[in-house]
Formats: sequence, structure tokens, C-alpha cells
Amino acid sequence: MQANLFLNLLKQLESSKNGIIYLQKERIEKSELLFVKSLENAGIIKQSNPLTDIMCDGCHQQCIMPVQFREIKGNPTAYIICDKRDNIGTVPVDFSRLEIITFSLAGLALWLAIALPTDRTPEEIEAGSIFYLGKTNLSDVWYDLLLTNKDVNILACYQEIKKSANPLVITLSSPKNHDYLPCVAIHTIMLFQGANITFSKELLTAALLPKAKTKIGAKAKHDWLAYRKQFDDIISDLGLPGIDEPDLRNQAALENKLIEWGEKNFGEAPAPSTMRSHVAKWLK
Repeated sequence: MQANLFLNLLKQLESSKNGIIYLQKERIEKSELLFVKSLENAGIIKQSNPLTDIMCDGCHQQCIMPVQFREIKGNPTAYIICDKRDNIGTVPVDFSRLEIITFSLAGLALWLAIALPTDRTPEEIEAGSIFYLGKTNLSDVWYDLLLTNKDVNILACYQEIKKSANPLVITLSSPKNHDYLPCVAIHTIMLFQGANITFSKELLTAALLPKAKTKIGAKAKHDWLAYRKQFDDIISDLGLPGIDEPDLRNQAALENKLIEWGEKNFGEAPAPSTMRSHVAKWLK
């Protein structure tokens, strides 16, 4: 569930004009509150200035009205003064309705710089679009909102990136078929385990490995990065295999889920014995 919620937030962020989206807390589903809290604890989303105009619930018209503030006997109160109808007057407003949180590229960039970790705080190269995260023991890491191959080509022209010994670009959506820079989509390396959010060093390292040269017409038999991502999503949703989990009672059930997923998405899947060896390694 967490992975799906995160993907939804990323899609909203992709369509934003300034790299920021605003979320009204009262509209967050109860089932999403723990995940949103984990994002807050990680510093990925932050509290913003409260709303000053909201939809009035004093009647069925649901007008957007300004909120008034006043202190009564030492207690702050919020209310709306209705000037649309004679029989409404003052409508009290719960402060929880005014709470706003922000989800931004800058917040993700800062979290990545700390989690990797890098040698610096992120530097915003282009407003709400491109951040230089710094150097890790793996590479120089860049974070960017990329949607097309053309954008990758433009990014490859940056002098700062040309000077990087081993650049890696982390994107919201990773473009296909580019020849300039290794790219990895952020949702493919982030792991959601209960209320904790981490990232997979294994998948991040794999993105930097040079692609093996194959004979003309040949291609890799199975996309193990995709299988590992699906493995992480299953564990995030259901937890580790155990007799208390009816949908995932043992390792064999987990292997079967991955095989079924592979057959559905790729038309074929690895042999059970091959899948078993990979799943055993991932569970460790």
C-alpha cells in the first residue's frame, strides 16, 4: 500500500509547475495517516502555513470563505462569518481543517542526501527541477525531474555533470533508451517497511554497473531488478512470510507470487529453483 501511495504522490509532483504539491490533512484517508506520518518523520514532507480560506460547511452551498481568528478566554478559535445567508451567522472551524503539508523535490533531495549519505547538502541547480546531491562512495549523484529522453540529453550537457567521474541521475520517472547517463527512478530504490523508509543499496549499485555486452539479437532472460522491486512491494504490503500471514505463509508462497507476477507481466517466469535461490538471498 505504501509503495502505491508514494507513486501517487510522485505523479502529482511530476505535474506540478514548481516542484511542490500541497496536501490538506483533513482529506488524507485514515489508512494513509501512518504512511504520511512516516514521510513527515523522514523529513520528506513538511508542515506548511495553515489555510486562510476554506469551504464553509454551514450549509449546503459550500462557499469558499475566509477564516477569522480570535482568542476567547486565552483559547484561540477559528470561525467563518457568513454574509451569504441571514440565518447562518458564525460558523466554527476546527483547526485540523486548516493544516497543510508540502511534498517537494527539495524535500526528497534533502532526504536522499542524508540517506545515501553524500558529502554535502543538496544544491539547487535549476529551481524546482535539478539538484546536485553531492558525492557518495559510489558516484556523483544528481536528482532531477525527468520526463523525456530529450531532457536526459540536455542534462548530459551540464558542465558540472561532464566533470563528474561517475554520475548517477535519480529521477521521478526514468527515461528509456538513453546513452549518456545512468538513471534510476526513485521509487525503484526506496523501500517501505512499516513506518520506516529506507533505500536499497543493492538496486542503487546495480544501476551504476556497466551493462553487460550481449550478442546481437540477444537479451537478458529475466529482469531481476523488476523482480526484486516486486519482492520489496510484497514484503511492504504483507510483511515477511509466516504462519500468521494467510496470503504469505512461507517462502514457497512468496516464490509462487513472484512467478505468477512474472508470467502475467512478461509472459514467462524463471524456473522455481532459480526463483528460490534469488528469494532466499533477498530474504537474508
